[in-house]
Amino acid sequence: MKKKTVIVIIVLAVLTAALVGGGIWLSLRWNENKPYASYSMKKYIQLGNYTELEGEFTQADLSDERIKELTKLYFTANVVSLLKEEKAKETVQKGDFVSIGFEATAPDISERVSNGLRRENWELEVGLNTFVPGFDEQLIGRKKGEEFEFKLKFPADYHEAELAGKEGAFLCIIHAIGTMEINDERAKEVKRTDNSGYFTSLKELQTYLKEELMRQTNKGNERMLLDLAYGNAKVLRFPEKELTYYLGLLAKKAKANGKNSEEYLAGINYEGGVEGYKAEIKGEIERELFMFAVAEEEGLQVTAEEFNGYMETLRGGDASMTDAQIYEMRGTKGTILRSITAGKVMQFLAEHAKNYPKQAAEEK
Repeated sequence: MKKKTVIVIIVLAVLTAALVGGGIWLSLRWNENKPYASYSMKKYIQLGNYTELEGEFTQADLSDERIKELTKLYFTANVVSLLKEEKAKETVQKGDFVSIGFEATAPDISERVSNGLRRENWELEVGLNTFVPGFDEQLIGRKKGEEFEFKLKFPADYHEAELAGKEGAFLCIIHAIGTMEINDERAKEVKRTDNSGYFTSLKELQTYLKEELMRQTNKGNERMLLDLAYGNAKVLRFPEKELTYYLGLLAKKAKANGKNSEEYLAGINYEGGVEGYKAEIKGEIERELFMFAVAEEEGLQVTAEEFNGYMETLRGGDASMTDAQIYEMRGTKGTILRSITAGKVMQFLAEHAKNYPKQAAEEK
């Protein structure tokens, strides 16, 4: 999957959650009890081949090396130090784990990019070359407490377009030198993403990371499979009122924040503006129309047992939580039916694809 597509999916997911709450798929205003009954699907979508599809699907990399890399990133994101300082080490060598501070400047860059070129305490393993090529080499041989300056050229294909191909001037200081230490005690400093507390052990944290990696890989594979199947279909008509509905939600949300739609989108880092948003939402609406056309064609209706089971999952063992409270958090009954239906369609497509991966997270 292309990087741009991944970014679009993430932005749309965040934006949709902010606007309407709940659900993986956009919440079209379908009939409450039969999601695809609000439209005559054959008037809107002409289905093509959606079985026996082949794609460049990926397996999640659950190797020890990958999980260790993700663990380091997760600690860093939670501002938890991994450095075990060795007082006897005075000079940086390749393989050392160090804490440094740096500030860099480059011509003609925005304030956003400029702010990203400053770190007070940044930890890295010298020699892995995780930043600008040549950066690690500038650290080797430097002494603890030493301040120094140098210049480096950002690669032409650097991920931040404003810096690509430009020369940066760096001012650095070595704070501490040592080794990397990852253990249970440090894991206990890391908060769970659902704000339910802290992890209790390194194993628990890494199990979560494996599961999250599986979820992200599966999302990417599902999107690729959906695009392949949808690519064989033909949109005959488009329900303009659905797009109008979402643009209205956007305007309402923007107004509540004292902004217009353009300003609101910019504030949540969506760079496409209202026109880009309209195009992306239109594409999502068309894909959902396609999914419910498949559901109708294959008779993938949601049974009462499936619905009740899903509700119990959302209840999370809290018997005092009413259905009304779930709907308030997750959307209407129709929204939940749409989510279940979408899941059934994706399962059908996956089961009928030629090389779709079947992989479960392993405990190590």
